[in-house]
Amino acid sequence: MFRGSLRQRAQPRRVARPSLRRALLWTPIAASLMVIVPAGSGATGATPAKQRGGPQVGIACTAWASRDARFSVTLGNRLCRVEFDISTSAAAMDQVIGPYARAGIRVQPLAGFVGRLPSEADAQRLATWAERFGPRGAFWRRWKHPLPIQNIEFGNETSYTYQYPSGDLASRARDYALRAKDASIALRATGVGLLVQADDADTNNSIWVDQMFSAVPDLAQRVSGWTIHPYGDDGFARIRRMVAQLAAVGSPRSVPIFITEWGLASVNGGQLSNNYGYATNMTYAQAAATLRSVMARWKAMYGSRIAEVIYYMLTDLKPPGSTTDGEQFFGALKVDGSRKGEYTLEVRAQVRSSIAGSARQRLPSSSTTP
Repeated sequence: MFRGSLRQRAQPRRVARPSLRRALLWTPIAASLMVIVPAGSGATGATPAKQRGGPQVGIACTAWASRDARFSVTLGNRLCRVEFDISTSAAAMDQVIGPYARAGIRVQPLAGFVGRLPSEADAQRLATWAERFGPRGAFWRRWKHPLPIQNIEFGNETSYTYQYPSGDLASRARDYALRAKDASIALRATGVGLLVQADDADTNNSIWVDQMFSAVPDLAQRVSGWTIHPYGDDGFARIRRMVAQLAAVGSPRSVPIFITEWGLASVNGGQLSNNYGYATNMTYAQAAATLRSVMARWKAMYGSRIAEVIYYMLTDLKPPGSTTDGEQFFGALKVDGSRKGEYTLEVRAQVRSSIAGSARQRLPSSSTTP
């Protein structure tokens, strides 16, 4: 969400969309839209399917869990990335994680801090999320088939300028890494990993990665994976740069890559304002073919190193014909939950053939010093 780019190009830069953030982010107001499912509701969830190889494929969903869980089931989706502000209490998350788990869907929380950097206390709060919803979490005590969280994503596009129009990128990278270290220490022994951003925000320089490692030289030993949002036709180059930048600071290849956002805008041939280098008038069939081709290239280039792909997003934000703004039409489904032809079928095929309900996990070594 809120994909920005620092590189000047023909396509307009993605900027923050307040209305979308309200839809995606857990807030007390959003609670009134939820179906509340107590931890002891007797929900059974779903038994994970047999692993079939390749990355886990999931979808970016919202805090409107009762709706998005129902729509996800129609796609066979078993992994939803959902944003919660990092200040959110663990107990407040019950009303989101409960309905998803009841539908057999695991949540991957994104700890958000839009336009700011978290405090040490914010970072340490993630331990309370893990203690409630992780493998030994109190929330799951009465569930027959619990679906504990496996990783927490630490922030969203913090290296991008749209959230931080002023300020120094290098100092932001150092502060971010120090808070990530705090979070990793807090999460130790909970069984929940931390996903850390290594995306250069399409700047074609290594400031972000270099400065993170200057502040925390052993950062690679503290994380479960590196996140990136390689939107657009230049996304392959962005992944290559990230891999090279991480190698240059000594991060081992054993740390996996998590593509926690990627997608295409389409209204079945209608003209849209932007699609980040791809055709702005894609049909659903063309979008499906592109999606299939991109996944095949990722697998060919990086194999099992790509642990996860999250498609952005579950539904469009507006009905077809209401606007030409491409940002509104990245959904796997239309805004009402109906299919987008071949594109929906391709997303469904990928999520169903992935490692359903059980993303591979790499936890930091317990020998890492605080």
